[in-house]
Amino acid sequence: MSEEKKIPEEAPLHRIYDYKPYTFHRICRIFLNHFDIEMQNVWQGYKCNRRPGYCERYNLVERSTGKVVAEMVSLEQCRRVLAKFDFPEKDEKSDRQTTGAEKERAYLNFLKKKYGQPEEGDRKKALVACMHDLKKQGVEGNYVPAQNLHLTLAFIGEYEDPAKVKRVIENVPLPQFRLSLSEKGNFGNLLWAGVKGNQKLKMYVKDLRDALRAAGIPFDDDKFIPHITLIRKAAAKKAYQVRLPKAEMTVRKVSLMRSEMKNGKTVYREM
Repeated sequence: MSEEKKIPEEAPLHRIYDYKPYTFHRICRIFLNHFDIEMQNVWQGYKCNRRPGYCERYNLVERSTGKVVAEMVSLEQCRRVLAKFDFPEKDEKSDRQTTGAEKERAYLNFLKKKYGQPEEGDRKKALVACMHDLKKQGVEGNYVPAQNLHLTLAFIGEYEDPAKVKRVIENVPLPQFRLSLSEKGNFGNLLWAGVKGNQKLKMYVKDLRDALRAAGIPFDDDKFIPHITLIRKAAAKKAYQVRLPKAEMTVRKVSLMRSEMKNGKTVYREM
C-alpha cells in the first residue's frame, strides 16, 4: 500500500539546474578567451520570438578561420558544456562595476561597430564562414582560397606594360567609400557574393575605365557587376542556401594584381 505525501501550499519551490547559471557575457568571455570562438546570433525569422518554445540560437565560429564549429546551439546547451569543464561561474569582470568612462567607451565602440567600418579581415572572415557553410551543405566545386578573394574593377588580361597601368590607376583619385556584402548571384556555375556599394564606387569604376580607355589600355568592357567569386564550377545534388553574414569594410586602396599558376594553383601577386 503506497503512502501519499502532499507538499504544503506555503512551501517555497526552487528550480533545480543541472548546469551552472553562467550569464550570457560570461559564456562569451569563456569561449573567446579559452577557445578563440565567437558566438554569432542566428536570425530565425521575423517575429520569431513570438513563437511558442522560442529560444535564442547561436553559431559558434572560430575567429582565426571563420569555421562554424557548432550550429544553432542554445545558451542552456552552452552552460551544460562549460559546466562539464568546471569553469567558474564568475570571473573578475562578473561583479565589477562599470565606470562612466568605460560605459562611454563601450557605447562608442558599439556605434563604431554598427555604423563605422570593421577591418577588411572581418569581411574576409564572413566570406570564409559562408564557404564553410556551403561545403557542409554538400556544395562541390573549386573554392576560392581566402587569400585570393577580391573585387575586380577592370579585367585587363595580358599586357606588356604594367607600369603604364599603375600610372593610370595612380592618376585616378580614389575616394574612401563603404562596401557591404549583399545578395548572392551566379554566372552559370560560378557562384559569387554580391557587393553593395554606393555612387562613389560606380563613379570611380567609370573614371578608372575611362582613363584606361584614353591611355589605349585594353580591358574587358562588360557591364560592371560588383561581386566576389566564391566557387567556380559549383555543383550540388540537392538545394542549398547561401548564407552571407553581415560585414562591411572601407575601401582605401586599389591595387594592380597579377594572377599566376604555381603548383597547379592560382596565386595573386600585387604589381
